[in-house]
Amino acid sequence: RCVSLVGLGLGDEKSLGATLHALTKLRCLDLSRNCLRSAPPQLPAGLVRLALAENRLKSCVRLEQLASLRVLDVAGNPITSTRAFFPLVLCRMTLVELRVRDLRTWEPCWRRKVKDLFPKATV
Repeated sequence: RCVSLVGLGLGDEKSLGATLHALTKLRCLDLSRNCLRSAPPQLPAGLVRLALAENRLKSCVRLEQLASLRVLDVAGNPITSTRAFFPLVLCRMTLVELRVRDLRTWEPCWRRKVKDLFPKATV
């Protein structure tokens, strides 16, 4: 139920998404360090934990369909604005942990907005 595909250089998000979509019982997925520019489309809807750390993501698009998501790790990605997290608003009631790169380097109002967007999450 958990798969780790860390550091494999998986750069083709579309074919990766199609492959992963078939894994309907998958609950944990680690795609860290793969040079991904966006999350793969069609990720399994039942994912509870998703790690996309140290890729090239600038936003969290394509994650809005993950209604069961509880833990998301996007640390080490070039996300520089709270707008990047807007697609996750649908997950905000289930998300309990959100890992981003050091929030201390962000503007204070951005830090506050991220914490307001995900009131149940440890950021």
